[in-house]
Amino acid sequence: MLGALLLLGGCAAPDPEPATMSVAVRVTATLAPTFTPPATATPPPTATLYPTYTPYPTYTPPATATATPIAVVPVTSADWPTTIGRAADALGGNVDALYQELARLGAISAGSGAVRMVDLTNDGKEELLVWYLDPGNPNANTRGNVLLLTNFGNAWRPIFDATFGTAGSEGARLLEARDLNNDRQNEIAYALTSCGVNGCSTSVRVGLWSGTSFRPLTVSEIRFPSLREAIFTDPDGDGRFDMALTGGPLESPGAGPQRERTDIYRWTPEGYVLNETLYAATDWLPLIVWEANEALESGDTDGAVGLYGRALTDASLRPWAQGSGDLGRGEAERALLRAFSQLRLLAIHASQGNRTASQQSLEQLRATYPDSPFRQAAELFMQQWRANAGVRASCRAVNEYAAINTPGMIEPLNNFGFTGPQFSPRDLCPFE
Repeated sequence: MLGALLLLGGCAAPDPEPATMSVAVRVTATLAPTFTPPATATPPPTATLYPTYTPYPTYTPPATATATPIAVVPVTSADWPTTIGRAADALGGNVDALYQELARLGAISAGSGAVRMVDLTNDGKEELLVWYLDPGNPNANTRGNVLLLTNFGNAWRPIFDATFGTAGSEGARLLEARDLNNDRQNEIAYALTSCGVNGCSTSVRVGLWSGTSFRPLTVSEIRFPSLREAIFTDPDGDGRFDMALTGGPLESPGAGPQRERTDIYRWTPEGYVLNETLYAATDWLPLIVWEANEALESGDTDGAVGLYGRALTDASLRPWAQGSGDLGRGEAERALLRAFSQLRLLAIHASQGNRTASQQSLEQLRATYPDSPFRQAAELFMQQWRANAGVRASCRAVNEYAAINTPGMIEPLNNFGFTGPQFSPRDLCPFE
């Protein structure tokens, strides 16, 4: 139907053309955008200043705690062992602490004094071994002592005191404490210096604890005018230590001519025995003669002959002359020692059966010192020896002659200071 209506509409007369008219067009206004004020600029951040430098405070180390004194310096030398024992008790036997305490008291200084823990009684327990100095004693030779302390129920008590009862006339110095002879027991070696009216002398002791004291382990006494150094070495690695003891001269006008020597002791089943002596060089005539005597006593006949010969011929050797420098006294001393050396050479040659050399010694004595009692003794020796009395009988005749001529023969030989050897009439001819 819709289509028919459309047809009918299409067939109707057309409407007259409308008159022209103005049609108002509605214009829609476009509004200006709402004003948005520009954003306020964000100011840059305020610069942050570096903080003001505050210096570090000066470092102050913490105060060192002051140790509470354990002991005070004893009033007398005899009180030191008790003081050391009480200090050891208070310190519980601590070796380092006891060392520091004794150093504080002035009883130990660098190179002098020691505190050690060592088993010297061979009971499986260690003892305290203390070498200390008495600061109240001005004598450097006698101010030292060696103590051995053992523990009795937390109380340390001395069981050995090297200078006990000597009232300051002796001083001790520790040399070594260890197994010195490979017997699996520790021994002690120390030096004991004794001083008297004429000066001081030092002896070296080596001992093994016997239950109440130290039993000596040296075959003979070891003595020096002074001891400068003791060195213990085991050169062949057998556990048996050699002792090299070096003695220096005493600074005393009355000591006589001196020089440094080193005595080397070696261990034998009987104990330590002198094996060798090394002397420092010297130009003292008496010391060359004494060295010749020692060589002869030790069995070194060739060495003795060489040294006696040097005493006779070396013009550079000087007499001691009581330290006076007096020429007359010096010439008398040279005559004494050379005549003595000729007599010794005569006896040595005779002991070797060398009649020619013995006769030459006698001829030289006749030529150089005809008025010497040593020349007369040599004549007596040769008379006996030529009569086949033997060397021992000939020496006996010489020594009997010296006994009745002591002022001219023995006393002058004993006048070389308190460190020199001392002769008796029986020492003059050595083969009796």
